[in-house]
Amino acid sequence: MHPRLSEYPHISSYSAMLVLGYFLAFLLTRARAKRAGLEPRHIDNLGLMLLLAGVAGARLFSRAFEMPNVQGLDVLKLWEGGGLVFYGGFIASSVVCVTYVLVNRLPFLKALDAFAPGVLVGLSVGRIGCFLAGCCWGDVCLDRAFVERTIQDPQRVFQVQTLPALSPEGFALAVQFPARAEAARQHQRLGLIPAGSARSAPVHASQLYEAALAALAAWLLHVFTKTNQGSGRAAGLLLLSYAIIRFAIEFVRADNSPRYWGMTLSQVVSLFMIGAAFAIALCRMRTVALEARPRLAPETITPR
Repeated sequence: MHPRLSEYPHISSYSAMLVLGYFLAFLLTRARAKRAGLEPRHIDNLGLMLLLAGVAGARLFSRAFEMPNVQGLDVLKLWEGGGLVFYGGFIASSVVCVTYVLVNRLPFLKALDAFAPGVLVGLSVGRIGCFLAGCCWGDVCLDRAFVERTIQDPQRVFQVQTLPALSPEGFALAVQFPARAEAARQHQRLGLIPAGSARSAPVHASQLYEAALAALAAWLLHVFTKTNQGSGRAAGLLLLSYAIIRFAIEFVRADNSPRYWGMTLSQVVSLFMIGAAFAIALCRMRTVALEARPRLAPETITPR
């Protein structure tokens, strides 16, 4: 954990990683758009709009779903603080992007395919920022009997150690965050570590797991759709790949409570995204089938 890159001037690691991720995603998207025959100026125009929409949507989701003390229209007061939820930013940015594409009558699938790998690149770098900031921490890697005996609340136990087989005591890849991190505060509240402990209990580095998987998915998406943009394949694979990654990662994340039928909010949204990915695939298959169907030549009428 290294929350600050610089004290004077104050530069937070999380903010720096967000800016870096946005910049890399922008460059990749611009290159893909140019290769697909789209005018780069459209990516330039969308750049700032998507950044603002992403931050606003991420903050809105945080205030609406993660801050129970915020009620009614107060969720719209984004300037009053809150966290950032990726899915909120993704949904808001997607709405702005689709609206811009339709208003400017751009090739719809080409535009979406151009953006797909860049989204995962930005996410991957952003998750490194999460690790440096100490947020989005993973499940505790402790003896299950100790966790159950200490917490004595099945829902809380499920939140901080969802799958005991994946979180054994002494897990080689576990990390510990300093006392000022929210992970350590959570563990102190639950009694998993003594008050005044210098470090949190050992936890999964779920942020780095997601960063690595998102980077791999971005590379595969870019390589396998580089010469086939415009089919909608990249956009569909983006939805499917990240939804699967996020759904799985939530099983080793401890910051979100499983309040929705034993799932976290992100897992519920992931299921909708998987459904959307299959809908895109079915629509594409139907389009290809119609295009491949032989067409009958129009009947000619000869005069008699």
